[in-house]
Amino acid sequence: MIETKNGVTPTVVDRTKTKLLQSAREVDLKLQRLRGIDQRFMAFRLLAFVLIVAGYFLTAFQEDARYGWLMMLPAIMAFAVIVRLHRPWRKHLSRYHRLEQIIDQKLKRLNSEARPEVSKNFLEDCDRLAIQIPKAAHQSLARYILDDLGVFKGRSNLYGLMWNGHTRLGSVQLGNWLRQPALDAAESRSRQDAAQALQAAIDMREKIEQDFATVGKQLKDDDILALRDDDFQLPAESKSSVNVVGTILTLSLLASAFFFQSTLCFFLTFVSAGLINYLNRASLDEVPRYRDFLTGIKPTLELIVVLEQRLRENGPTSARLVAIHEKLKTATEHKELSVSEIQRRLRLLNAYKFGLLYVVFSWLTLFDLHVLPRVLSGLRHNRDVFLDAFHALGELEALSSIAMVLEEQNGWVWPSLPSQTH
Repeated sequence: MIETKNGVTPTVVDRTKTKLLQSAREVDLKLQRLRGIDQRFMAFRLLAFVLIVAGYFLTAFQEDARYGWLMMLPAIMAFAVIVRLHRPWRKHLSRYHRLEQIIDQKLKRLNSEARPEVSKNFLEDCDRLAIQIPKAAHQSLARYILDDLGVFKGRSNLYGLMWNGHTRLGSVQLGNWLRQPALDAAESRSRQDAAQALQAAIDMREKIEQDFATVGKQLKDDDILALRDDDFQLPAESKSSVNVVGTILTLSLLASAFFFQSTLCFFLTFVSAGLINYLNRASLDEVPRYRDFLTGIKPTLELIVVLEQRLRENGPTSARLVAIHEKLKTATEHKELSVSEIQRRLRLLNAYKFGLLYVVFSWLTLFDLHVLPRVLSGLRHNRDVFLDAFHALGELEALSSIAMVLEEQNGWVWPSLPSQTH
């Protein structure tokens, strides 16, 4: 029996709003607590940093440097411990910030009758960014038909109602499903079964939504196109054995210069490094673009690992979700180059965050040209595996978005499908 208030039976939307408002209050209380803890950690970090600076000045300006070292060394160790302990709390705080944003987004959707319209170039983007050509039989609808039906246009457009996701992969996938409806009843039924399975698995779906929110818009259109079109190959000279020999020679000359205090060796070190950088000038000009590409897809690669684990723990209950899980699993457990192996190699590229020190180190050793080609060549050789995984992510987010609408509007019914394709 549904409870009534003032003789009025609450609708599904009203109950959803009540649940969301209750969740918003709980998240707000949790955020207040986490912000307090975060502020205390930041205060301790600042105190440790001040002690380190004070210890340094004592060692620099006092004749007896022992007191400075006695202050500085414990402060350095304390600072490292505080940073280590602070990190998981920062992750919790970031997670609840995302939860707050997701809840606000849902409440805005429920409180507004108008649905956001897509951009003018969205249909072209759906065609341009499609990772895979639909395998099932489908009908491509003309733009004027889509406009007449209000699929992408108007205050109550269908796409605006059904899209509740965060990433470009999911929005493009849902857009392609709407503008190219399947003609195969089995294909449509598999989507319906998967959406209903996600609707029933509320906890898993909410976690999946949070996982997609972590990626958000970090994956750019250019990154998707580069992966799909195989547009990430460094010039051939970047993989030359001459670079390895040149790096060894440069480091040997630098070590000799320090060991023998030889000005000539210092001079030859800079000559050797300058010559190698000059020979690789074309590759070095492309390094920032490829580093940005790898940095852009890194969160999505991490998402593949997380979602594969979520689906494995919950056990997919529809054939469509099983197929999605298999694609993600293939990418995470690939023998030649798994996602975890790519992530391990990408961590090396984080050295550029050391600023000027990294610039000098990279100039002497061609560090980027020793790391980037290995990662890029692995991606190129196993590109189909990762394209399947990216496509699976798009399908999973589109299905999760549809499942959320089914939960909000449980009066909706699926169109009846024939038992066989005609």
